[in-house]
Amino acid sequence: MLLHSHITPFLAKFADISISVLIIALCFYLPSASAGELVVENNAPVENILSHMTVTDPNGQKEHHRQLLIRNITQNTAIWRFSTELLRPVSFKFYRVDAEKRELIFSSDYPYFLPMTRASQGRPITSLPVIIQSGHSVTVDAYFDRPPGGDIFPISFLPEEAFDSKNVKAAYWHGWYLGAVLVLMLFFIVFSKVLSSSPARFYALYFLALTMLTFHSYGYLDPLFLGNARIVYFPLFRVLQIAVLLCYLLFAISFVRAKEDYRKLYRFTLLYLALIVILAVIEVFNYQPYFVVIVDAMAAGFILIGTYTAYLAMRDRHSGARLFSLGFAILLINGAINYIASFRAFATYNDNVDALTLSLQTIDAFIFAAAIVIQTAALRRDHDNALVAKLVATEEKLAVSEQLLAAQSERDRAMSLAESHRSRLAATSHDLRQPLVSLKLALQDSDNVEPELQEKMTVGLNYLNTILGDTLDDTRPATTRGGNYGEDEYNDETEAVPLQLIFDNIHRMFASEAEAKGLDLRFAKTSLVAQGSAVVLIRILSNLVGNAIKFTASGTVLIGARRRNGKITLQIYDTGQGIAADDLPHITQPYQRATQQAEGYGLGLNIVHKLTAQHGLQLHVKSRPGKGSVFSVSGLTRTA
Repeated sequence: MLLHSHITPFLAKFADISISVLIIALCFYLPSASAGELVVENNAPVENILSHMTVTDPNGQKEHHRQLLIRNITQNTAIWRFSTELLRPVSFKFYRVDAEKRELIFSSDYPYFLPMTRASQGRPITSLPVIIQSGHSVTVDAYFDRPPGGDIFPISFLPEEAFDSKNVKAAYWHGWYLGAVLVLMLFFIVFSKVLSSSPARFYALYFLALTMLTFHSYGYLDPLFLGNARIVYFPLFRVLQIAVLLCYLLFAISFVRAKEDYRKLYRFTLLYLALIVILAVIEVFNYQPYFVVIVDAMAAGFILIGTYTAYLAMRDRHSGARLFSLGFAILLINGAINYIASFRAFATYNDNVDALTLSLQTIDAFIFAAAIVIQTAALRRDHDNALVAKLVATEEKLAVSEQLLAAQSERDRAMSLAESHRSRLAATSHDLRQPLVSLKLALQDSDNVEPELQEKMTVGLNYLNTILGDTLDDTRPATTRGGNYGEDEYNDETEAVPLQLIFDNIHRMFASEAEAKGLDLRFAKTSLVAQGSAVVLIRILSNLVGNAIKFTASGTVLIGARRRNGKITLQIYDTGQGIAADDLPHITQPYQRATQQAEGYGLGLNIVHKLTAQHGLQLHVKSRPGKGSVFSVSGLTRTA
């Protein structure tokens, strides 16, 4: 028992010491990774190789040196690659160093500029294969033009299998995207050519520029460049950015027909695009101070104008407005996703972001294509309806022309019959006058007739002679063209009529009447020339001016003409008694007078109303009792 009590603690202490020694020995025996060392023991990718590198030149001013030792403890030869996407311009070189040689395996020659943007440029860069035999190690020396801190996008270290899988996946997405692009481009080009659709034409240019920008970001356009691609990479990137912005905004304003319906928006958009081009030219000559300003101006203007056009399309219910607004919303969402993905924290999701971006771009193109189709179909339908309406109007006009031709034939027949009766009546009147003269002379020479009877017969004969004379005067042929057979007979042919000439004639007609009432009758000088009938214009103005003078006790009557939307409007102002609001709807009815005591028959405004309606004009009246009235005749075609 005593022995046991002494041996047991000793054995326990010995066991503790043995275990400690064993652990230390195992630590020395087993491979381990220290700072600046990476152990390849499986096929798990390393997302950020910079975190494993050591700083070897902490005081370097131009080149910042990092070093990494990579050991392969697996049973197989390991083949790995460095890979990154250049979201910001940076220059670096990776060298593989071993006992035999020093080899450049990974590099980027894009220079660094101080004011940077977070907008993704998406440049994929991949190293040569790094082959490490089992149980061997290689040293990698990395040189950066600035400290590789948190603003440099992570550099991954991938096994060849993962690298190939990633490239296959990217090729799949890019091939699918390219196929969709070709189909959509063919659609937009054919659609814009066949149906002359401006929105389709501008969207085709936008989609082409967007596709080129996408593939340029992935490096597919580099083989097109001569020499070192980095010299033209960023300038071309900026040109394609501006082309995308320019073409989309032109597509947006053409979709809402801003040139015709929203002139201020159209002018503002063109001014904004001109400003962006000017800023881009400035950027070419002086990159650093203006980079952030240009990017912010491009983004702000694009969002502002794009959102406003979507709002106008929805507000005014343009055909395809919902799909157009949805497409712009997806466009903004896609941009926001790319902006967020450009942060270092989301580096591991970059492949998924690329796939999502390409999918959204394609879906967006299909949505905009549907919006363009809907709008074009609606415009075509409206055009067809207009043609149908025009055809119906033409048929109605033909029917009216046939009716007028029949009426003209009846009128000519009636005029011929009237002329026949006139000639017969003239001959009869002429034949009757001679017997009356003979009777009158015989009566004067007769001595057997009582004086009283003779006087009565003389009066009667003189009366009959007067009647026949008046009849002969009435049966004389009219000296005017076509005769004067009614108040609506006038020359209906249109011509270029100087309005000042009409004003001068009206002034001559009413100057004396206005002066007699003490009114100031004024005509605004004008050089406008209207296409119409001078007789119609004189009849319209004479009735309106006559009414104005008639119902104005004192003050002014002013007549003028103004241009409005390519047409001419005649206006007559007076300071007369005005018209009550309840009476305004009835003033153009026949035999309607302002008061029961007013002079005339109440036909003047009715005649004006009929004349304006017959010649495609509009009569508008504004009046305030006790203040005066304004009569406007609008719709005259302007020729000068």
